[in-house]
Amino acid sequence: MLKKKIIACRELRVLPAKRSIESLSAQELDGKRVLVRVDFNVPLVRGQISDDTRIRAALLTINYLLENGAKVVLVSHLGRPNGKVNTKFSLKPVAKRLGELLGQKVPKLEGRISVEVKAQIEKMPEARIVLLENIRFDPREESTDSDRAELARELAALADFYVNDAFGAAHRAHASTEGVARLLKKTTYAGFLMRSEMDILNKALVRLTQREEELKNLVLLEGEKAQPGHSVVAMVAGAKVSSKIGVLKALLGKVDILIIAGMMSLTFSAAKEAGKGGILDDITEKDLDAAREFLGKKTITKVVFPVDNVVFTDVERSGKTPAERFKPGLAEKLSKIVSSSEIGKEEEGVDIGRDTIRLFTSIINEANTVIWNGPVGVFEDTRFAKGTKAIAKAVAESEALVIVGGGDSLSAIEQAEVSDLFTPERTKFLSTGGGAMLEYIENNGKLPGIDVIPDQD
Repeated sequence: MLKKKIIACRELRVLPAKRSIESLSAQELDGKRVLVRVDFNVPLVRGQISDDTRIRAALLTINYLLENGAKVVLVSHLGRPNGKVNTKFSLKPVAKRLGELLGQKVPKLEGRISVEVKAQIEKMPEARIVLLENIRFDPREESTDSDRAELARELAALADFYVNDAFGAAHRAHASTEGVARLLKKTTYAGFLMRSEMDILNKALVRLTQREEELKNLVLLEGEKAQPGHSVVAMVAGAKVSSKIGVLKALLGKVDILIIAGMMSLTFSAAKEAGKGGILDDITEKDLDAAREFLGKKTITKVVFPVDNVVFTDVERSGKTPAERFKPGLAEKLSKIVSSSEIGKEEEGVDIGRDTIRLFTSIINEANTVIWNGPVGVFEDTRFAKGTKAIAKAVAESEALVIVGGGDSLSAIEQAEVSDLFTPERTKFLSTGGGAMLEYIENNGKLPGIDVIPDQD
């Protein structure tokens, strides 16, 4: 039994609504140039788009602008070309797929913003659309303040209005996200996707705030659990602890259970010295220090790690991608399931084991709120996708408010064939931004690309 009842929460902070394009009329948009920052950072396999979720997510905004007579100029990044032109990251396949979805050709303009590019945009007829080449081919996009400002001015000169519909890039203070919005602040708006992402995550923030207040005033007898009907669960997975330690800390005390999985769970295993933690070449001292500091924190939140893992015993260390590291010809050498505390130095955890699947799914089934970011294994390889598919099905079929975010997580949902279960009516939501979603939660709704959008009047 509970030793102390939950007391009333303090008044919740309500985040102000941002100005959105829904308030723009056809009269205001007709014939106007609208620069739209979209997130077309889609996965490519041999030059072909393997998941077009992020392209389809932007259609509502694009169609609204086209239907109201605007000249639409799209700007996006793809991958990490590090400020250099790299045909591997060209937006050409994106332009083709977008054109198929819209039922009209979408020209992709070549090169950096130039006199020629400006001229093409100026000559655009009404209700037409073009796509600029990968903005990260230009080193100024992510460069120093003065360089970013220069590119922002060039982008601003292309448009009468600026619309940010790239939630997945909203945590970046780049020229095409934050810089151009500052210059066109009077005519800056959120797109439909951006607005819906904020609405969804604000619901999660309210749940987290409520639970934080409840947990502060909830004293349990030793061995008791918080009421399952109120449990808030977050599952965060990934490779590097240092890249996600901020959100992990922010979630402590706000969720009942925090599940840490993926490659970074092996870092925590190594930090606890419970075992070798897998191949240590990929684990830095920075990651280990961050894990040790986290493990030393006192919190009412229960932190859960995998209890068993599928391990691969013959890894190609020179490989950069899962396909390169885990070669199909080595399948006969890989498969065994070991306790997470017994992973050997020459073994690499590639999926969660049967006991962990049962543990994680039972936690999800008892929750009333689930936030999930990151697959729990190398799911791109079908041999190691069992755990991630099981988690995807569990969250999709649960009765909880579920928010799943990140490109890999979205691909996992598609792979598990449960995307049709994610609808607002079922309180199941897919966020197009992984890092942005986590930082939105970590920073209580504040992100550079969102803060600069004016509040709704």
